[in-house]
Amino acid sequence: ITTSRISYRDAIWREKGMPENVMFVDGFGWDEVEEAIDKYFAAYRIRADLASAPLEQFEHPIYLKLFCEAKNPERHEWVDVHVGEEALFEVFDQYVDRCDAEVARLMGFRRGARVVGRSLEKVATYLWEHETRFVPVSDAAKLIDGEELEQLDWLSSRTYAMESEGLLVCREWHGQGEEYFFTYDLMAGYLIARHLLEECDDLTEVLNSDRTVTLLYADDIRTRHPLYEDIRRALAALAPKLAGRHVHEFTRNKRAVADSVRALFEIMPQYIGESSLRLVTECFGKEANRRALLNLSFSTMARAEHPLNANYWHERLKLLSLADRDLSWSEHVRRTQGHVGTLVGLLEESCRSSVEYEAEVAERLHLLAKHSMWVLTSTVNALRDKATRALYWYGRRFPDEFFALVREALEVDDPNVSERMLAAC
Repeated sequence: ITTSRISYRDAIWREKGMPENVMFVDGFGWDEVEEAIDKYFAAYRIRADLASAPLEQFEHPIYLKLFCEAKNPERHEWVDVHVGEEALFEVFDQYVDRCDAEVARLMGFRRGARVVGRSLEKVATYLWEHETRFVPVSDAAKLIDGEELEQLDWLSSRTYAMESEGLLVCREWHGQGEEYFFTYDLMAGYLIARHLLEECDDLTEVLNSDRTVTLLYADDIRTRHPLYEDIRRALAALAPKLAGRHVHEFTRNKRAVADSVRALFEIMPQYIGESSLRLVTECFGKEANRRALLNLSFSTMARAEHPLNANYWHERLKLLSLADRDLSWSEHVRRTQGHVGTLVGLLEESCRSSVEYEAEVAERLHLLAKHSMWVLTSTVNALRDKATRALYWYGRRFPDEFFALVREALEVDDPNVSERMLAAC
């Protein structure tokens, strides 16, 4: 089997054309990601409780591989990992640290030398300043090793060592020659965003400058940086930690504010305060925003420590009228019934088990039960039946919490909720 990137297609098969037995491979779909995680974690000897964990990020095969390499690269012993307890971008730092240690060992540098980290920062700065996603290999050698490519002892160079790590950077045929680029665009965006945050003295000035607005937020997409989506996502996620405030507190640009709201669903809970919750509530009050916000809620719905978990959405849905709730939430459940069914199935499976759960796991199940209660508004009969059955088993496992939820259900202005909750008793 021979593999290649699409960009090499013309260079490899220019004369004879592509063979008939070529296959194109994409990422994992939502219905495949759990199976992929199970196989990768087994191969890397990783044990993890995936109950209610945000799995969407693992739909990208590179991130799944990178996560496993960061957590247990040697695979000598089994390790326990709590998926979802750290931000996505923290895993990038862990992986770069591991690469630093490995490259320093291979090249004979002192322990703790940031060979890879500093090199990546130089490449990221180049990408931002030159408004590109590629670095010619000759320029990469100058940036990383400080020498011309022709004069470089390739096998003992830092440039080669970085490329050999596999998941950091790689080459691609672009135009008339080969160029370096980050294997994972989101990592490139993360490093560029971190560069912007660490190097600027006044983030308000930077975010509102003509150049930043043109490269990241302009109406004309042709003027934006090739990595603008990843840079914007990372900027919004990193600002609370590195700048002490959220992006929406530095600028009123509508696109930047929207990025900042989305980031609340993937940053660590300690960076989300009351003002941020008020912003989400204000956005949810506008019908046009509800679909996007409910889609984001999957990643936080059953996270006990997260302020945007099922308790938050429980209160928001109670305040909506029956008609508004049907247009937003019930339609959301219909469109995403695969994801929703997974969470409901997890509740039933966990509650039918005879395992004694720790308080943290039990709290996640209480959140899943609230989510399942609202699934009863669904127009999909099979899903309503599944939620009713899950709530029955929840009631057997946690009778006090279940009956408290039944009392709340009786106040909901949708007979499907109250009748089904009573049926689950």
